[in-house]
Amino acid sequence: MSSHSLIVFTTAFLLVTAAQSSAGSSIAPRSPEVIRVVDGRLLLGDQLVLDHFSLVQSKFSFLFIYLPARGLVTISNRQFPGAEEAGQFAQDRLELDLDGLALRLESTVPILRSSETSAWAALDSTYRLKVESVLIGYGDNLDAPKTWERYVHSSR
Repeated sequence: MSSHSLIVFTTAFLLVTAAQSSAGSSIAPRSPEVIRVVDGRLLLGDQLVLDHFSLVQSKFSFLFIYLPARGLVTISNRQFPGAEEAGQFAQDRLELDLDGLALRLESTVPILRSSETSAWAALDSTYRLKVESVLIGYGDNLDAPKTWERYVHSSR
């Protein structure tokens, strides 16, 4: 069993900021996709950094993974500003190769309903929090992680 800590921010935390309208956005709206991770494992290269976690979101827009000393990885199944097509959701796996960062998310159930879907991702290597733990969250807009610092500090 891993000795690493895990904090999963739920929609209640990530949606504190007002949702942005898709008006004027160049991204075509899609029907809602469900994301599920059960008994999850997160690996950087071959190194296990997090295990035994679960998350379910009935309207998947963005998945955020904070990696101490690496920054914030933002992931979606659709293109978004600043993202590159960096990997694929394939059944019970998400595999990314982003700016030399090999990231793999594994689940005991299919992560998305679609069997194989492109994964779009962006790495913000300047994003830093004063925590040494991997953080995973999700939200409806790209600004959602801006509220994390407030919640991380208020929980101490």
